[in-house]
Amino acid sequence: MTKELSTHTEQHNFAFQFLRVFIVLLLLGRSYQAFVFDLPFRTVFWDEYMLKDIIESLTSDTWQAYVTNKSFPTDSFIIAIQWCFGGIWLLTALGIAFGLTKKRIVQGFIWLSSFLLLTLALCYSKERFWQLGQFFEYAAQVSSPVFFLWIVTHSKSITSIHFFIQIAVSITFISHGLYAIGFYPQPDYWLQWCQDVFLFASDRQASVFLIVMGVLDLVAAIGIFIPFLRKWSLLYCVIWGFMTALARIYCNFDVTIPVTSFLHWWHESAYRILHGGLPLYMYLTWYKSSSKG
Repeated sequence: MTKELSTHTEQHNFAFQFLRVFIVLLLLGRSYQAFVFDLPFRTVFWDEYMLKDIIESLTSDTWQAYVTNKSFPTDSFIIAIQWCFGGIWLLTALGIAFGLTKKRIVQGFIWLSSFLLLTLALCYSKERFWQLGQFFEYAAQVSSPVFFLWIVTHSKSITSIHFFIQIAVSITFISHGLYAIGFYPQPDYWLQWCQDVFLFASDRQASVFLIVMGVLDLVAAIGIFIPFLRKWSLLYCVIWGFMTALARIYCNFDVTIPVTSFLHWWHESAYRILHGGLPLYMYLTWYKSSSKG
């Protein structure tokens, strides 16, 4: 696996291996979600306003027959698409994990995986009434496999991709921050998690805390482009990115049913761990390989 970056310094290779782990976790988490749970495809395929006229003209049947699987096996079709997505993400994760990214077929799967992650982000955005913040919150997840491929195939000039990684991290944290400050409605489960982790006594205290963290998200998202703020902004993104990812399993874990809890929630932490992992990669390559900030 280290041959992928044979021209790099030891520190770059160290950061690169961390990035590999985070992207494999992202793809495994999404794959597990596709195989075991639901992807938000029904928000598209069961959208009466968008598809009713099309379905009724193609099937010569009613919309009700379509959504109840009488004229077309809609539910089975959706599940089949999910499994295709999950299979592609799983195969890509294995290719990356075993250092096969020099092979053209694996490179093709990486591009396809990113496209499928983009499709997933669009579906989640539609589910939230096309909130742009919901769509752009997945910027780091969508782009990271392609960034990884670029680093592998352009190992002599990877600094050219750093600016685009900064943009992806910034967009992710801006989007996350917009929910936290209340530009979009603060998710109820965020408030509950804040109370569980930080022991706030009320929703009001948790809400104020989220607003503060949302402001810090926005400051950090800008600060990573400012040389004298970049180091501390990246460290903030690393810490808060990991914390918000791990909160999914920590706050929902039930010690009375540990295996069931883990199997139900691990993937939600796995595919979000990249939110801290991508800025960690930037921090390691910039501040641990040299003394320059």
